[in-house]
Amino acid sequence: MAISRRTLLAAGGATTLGFGAAGAFALRSNGGESPSTPGATGTSTAVATPSPSPTSTAIPTPTAIPRGGTVRRTSPYPFSFDTFDALRTGEVSTLELLARTHSRLISWSEFPSASGSGAIGGDLAARWEQPDPSRIVLHLDPNASWATSGTFPARAVTAEDVIIHLRRAMALAREPAAPAVQRAWDYPPFATVTAPDSATVAIELSRPDPFVLETLASRFALVQRPEVVAQFEATWHELAVESVSGSGPWLLESRDGGRMVFRANRSGHRSPYLDSLEVHAPVRRVKPDDLASRDEWLIRDRRDTPGVVGVGTSAWNQSTILADSPVISTFEVAAAPWNDPRMIRALDYALGRDFLADALFAGRATAASIIPPQFGVDPDSQAAGLGPSESDAKEARLLWEAASGNSAGPVLLDLPTIFDPAYSAGATIAARLRQVLGVEVRLGGESYTAIARKSADHYYGNGRAALWFGWGPPVAEPSLARWFAETFASTSATAKTHGFASPAVDSAIAALQREPEAAKRVEMARTLAETLAVDRSGGVITWLSQRFETMRDARVPWPAATPFATQHLDAGLYRA
Repeated sequence: MAISRRTLLAAGGATTLGFGAAGAFALRSNGGESPSTPGATGTSTAVATPSPSPTSTAIPTPTAIPRGGTVRRTSPYPFSFDTFDALRTGEVSTLELLARTHSRLISWSEFPSASGSGAIGGDLAARWEQPDPSRIVLHLDPNASWATSGTFPARAVTAEDVIIHLRRAMALAREPAAPAVQRAWDYPPFATVTAPDSATVAIELSRPDPFVLETLASRFALVQRPEVVAQFEATWHELAVESVSGSGPWLLESRDGGRMVFRANRSGHRSPYLDSLEVHAPVRRVKPDDLASRDEWLIRDRRDTPGVVGVGTSAWNQSTILADSPVISTFEVAAAPWNDPRMIRALDYALGRDFLADALFAGRATAASIIPPQFGVDPDSQAAGLGPSESDAKEARLLWEAASGNSAGPVLLDLPTIFDPAYSAGATIAARLRQVLGVEVRLGGESYTAIARKSADHYYGNGRAALWFGWGPPVAEPSLARWFAETFASTSATAKTHGFASPAVDSAIAALQREPEAAKRVEMARTLAETLAVDRSGGVITWLSQRFETMRDARVPWPAATPFATQHLDAGLYRA
């Protein structure tokens, strides 16, 4: 499904993901790598490394990484380009093009998983320092250059280019029509941007911002060439190939319907190992005979799974990937009936996650509770409601009756029209609630636009036992601390929409943002999730996230499958 149909729900407070660095003081240093190495990172954060003890063990000679060849990838999104202006696009599929031809100042080098917290590394900025909480200084990679494109010759990337780009981002953030996916609310702390010299950029903040580096590394924070912006400002919607002139590892060679062909940019700061890269649009059905035509497939239709997954296992690496949007429901908790947390807990316990995963998605879904599973946090510590157990069902009925749930009238359940009847969710959920809670359920079909409007108007509450069930806003940015702040902090647009405010939760979120150690942040996040799970009063229930299978050619060392934007890591692909 196109992202633009869901991002309406994120306006003013899109949810984000991950265990990522909560501010400048939590970044890992990887500065020993050459800036020209694909995927190389570098920060100014000092990391003390003890000198190795003498040993007689021979040091193996590094295996040379082969260069050349082509890899044929599959995009997780249908190609639905609205503009080639990285600061104005509202379509995540545009990243399949621009995030390969353009660079960010800094980028995510590792992404959250169950075994890791993620890390930010260098891109256009080879290193940086933050001398105080309100100032960050970035030092540009001397090898960074704009590629030749159309009438635009190759030239070095300068600090002035970056300043023009950031000032434009700051100006566009003030426009009311900016797409929510652009995260315009990230830029107000940016006060001034200056160039101490031609290779250095200094950003002054109007207030300390623990997420400033994550803003610079976010999905659409792609730095654009000033003269290209000047020429195409009024015609980006025409999707002219000559307007695609960046400093990334790839050059767009052709775009033909459902396929884009890139060739390696050998003159920049991140030269790929491959000679070329093909990116194909996804297909609805995948058959065994299709496998040889690409090096990567995404199996979305569950009917394809038995026939494709498991075929030629020695030639293919098979894994699962989570959809970027969890399935959620939201509530107005500042007024009856949902201001009684027993009501929400009753719903939570009645609709077991395992039951929903099996009934709606044939088991191809991962259970969640408070934290979306894209963060890699196991849901088992986040209270009950994970499985369709008899004890949960009994507890649900007792909670509902103790809160006088039946006196609230019938439960009004809105299902997005693109979600139902495709998954028969309405009938399934209604039958389950009638069985467990003994309530009448009335179903409504609405567009995501209508659901977003009703949510903003506090319809899902305020005397109505109303809720909606469907895909929530994409979990787009790998930062768990930021996700908590934007979902549950009383000053956030999301919490205000749901009428949620808790000084204790605000204090815990503030402590989470300040914590520099990733492991401690993970533990603090789990504790905060358990606190919110006690009464489910936060106004948001995360039910689960759909899972899809990926099949990838075993000769290619692929990065781990993740719902985050990883196109910049394609520079490190090669054929073993």
